[in-house]
Amino acid sequence: MGPGRDPADPDPPIDPVGPDPADLCPADPARGAPAMPRTTLFALTVVVLALAATVISALNAFWLGLVLWPLLAGVASNVIWLDRRRARILEASAAAQQG
Repeated sequence: MGPGRDPADPDPPIDPVGPDPADLCPADPARGAPAMPRTTLFALTVVVLALAATVISALNAFWLGLVLWPLLAGVASNVIWLDRRRARILEASAAAQQG
């Protein structure tokens, strides 16, 4: 609890600056690179499985699968792209703050 805060107030104070970029994209100390977010790993798994399902659908002549699985792979690949873009932006803002 910070100074000047009422102990009966259950709401935490709001940080006007926002979260620390280092907290959002923690660095891997062994490599010195930011760790890959869990959502990126899940999305990568979905892309691989959806592409495999597309191939299986084509081999089994399941035409609906040829439409649905590539769409799912496309959405998941967009999640990967957005996560990596966010990580690059956070890295750039952290580097700019350090000088």
